[in-house]
Amino acid sequence: MGIRKYIQKPVSQGICFRASAKFFMKSNPFSKSVPSSEIQNRIHALKTRMEKAGTDAVFLTHKPDIYYFSGTAQDAYLYVPVDYDPLLFVKRYLPRAEAETGIGHVVPVSSITRIPFQIQSLHGRLPGHWPGI
Repeated sequence: MGIRKYIQKPVSQGICFRASAKFFMKSNPFSKSVPSSEIQNRIHALKTRMEKAGTDAVFLTHKPDIYYFSGTAQDAYLYVPVDYDPLLFVKRYLPRAEAETGIGHVVPVSSITRIPFQIQSLHGRLPGHWPGI
């Protein structure tokens, strides 16, 4: 039957989709858990490349990248410093992110503008030179 079974007629200006959670769990690429050991291997490989490139830290905002390096599809940002453990900043549902991720440090955040202050608070400094903070 496929997706056609779940599409209804247009509602006002858009199209209304109705599907069961079972349908989305089968079709959602983020529904499978990534083993913690795989996340750690990916982070290690990233840090190795960062060291070779002379990069102090990376800050990931693109959802597929965050999923690849953290294992969660939550609304989040991932900060990976070369000399500390990574920090996963979660904007929405913290318990789900903690359950899904292989990242050891999961931090709630209300706004992306607060993240530099939280990094500085947790690590005592920011990477490189971030003026004005």
